[in-house]
Amino acid sequence: MKKRFLIIRLGAIGDIIHSLPIASAIKDFMPSAEIVWLVESIYAEILQGNPDIDQILIVDSKLLRKKINLNAISEFLCSLKELKSLSPDVAIDPQGLIKSGFLSFLSGAKTRVGFEQNLCRERANALFSNKYAAPADLKSHVIKKNLSLLKPLKIPIPEYKDFRFPLIENREEFEKAESFFIENNLKSNGPILIVHPGGGWITKQWDPIRFAKVADFWVNLTKGKILFSWGPGEKELVEKISNLMKEDALISPLCSIREIISFIRRGDFFLGGDTGPSHLAAVLGLDCITLMGPTDPERNRPWGDKNMVLYHSLACSECYLRKCDFIECMSLISVKEVENALEKSWAREHRSILL
Repeated sequence: MKKRFLIIRLGAIGDIIHSLPIASAIKDFMPSAEIVWLVESIYAEILQGNPDIDQILIVDSKLLRKKINLNAISEFLCSLKELKSLSPDVAIDPQGLIKSGFLSFLSGAKTRVGFEQNLCRERANALFSNKYAAPADLKSHVIKKNLSLLKPLKIPIPEYKDFRFPLIENREEFEKAESFFIENNLKSNGPILIVHPGGGWITKQWDPIRFAKVADFWVNLTKGKILFSWGPGEKELVEKISNLMKEDALISPLCSIREIISFIRRGDFFLGGDTGPSHLAAVLGLDCITLMGPTDPERNRPWGDKNMVLYHSLACSECYLRKCDFIECMSLISVKEVENALEKSWAREHRSILL
């Protein structure tokens, strides 16, 4: 009889990306296993088409917080009813919050794996688990931390080279991205640097004037192109940066998360902060430069060998604050540092092309 696994990682983009190797490791060890992923509705599309996931179960706890009415409550209760009817054998909770622990408990899974209490983002999360895990190195990357949840289940942790991050493109997404790139002559005019200046937290954002300067530098260095990507509430920011530039730049159209993935996968290089698109670009294989401030670069950096992180360690580093009166960690990253990183990244890739 095949086992049913429930993975609870509700969001956000980068966190879901960093949890995907859990599903692939289970499938590689136990091909007959059924994997159900519990996720917030706004992030569910990231998982669509993933061959390692058999079912996507949506819960909308964010809607309940923002808009408490009968419809929102009814939808939330329906999703909980569906969760309870799943009857998974195992629930795995890489999120480490009280709500994810509660959902794990509510699923009725006999085996509920979570982190040891001191590693939970909310310590009370540990009350809902009955098997516990911790990475061998507490400063290890979050992907390794997440995979440590497989140890109590005696599921082998894969080698780095076997980590999988399936991001499957459908025909509509392919056609939208291809049309934009062809119409704007992006396919034959030098290397494309995707720049994503936005970030979920103000403390993760870099100065727009500096973004404009390094974008101009890229065009002059490589004779290539700049394409700005953006998410909800960020269009004004990318338009401002584009207007500050001396060189020409392109701005992507309004995109869903999956469409942003299609645009990013057609780029060659990527520049951004510690935000979802940076993690998408990294697992898609682009050369990435990530500007990091309030988060721990050892734990949270985009995954892969082709990625460079620019970061200044301060007494207040790893604060994970979403608001700050100074944001010194980001302001210390200079234009020259980013230009040097871009130059190094370009030289490395250009050299490999020539060889």
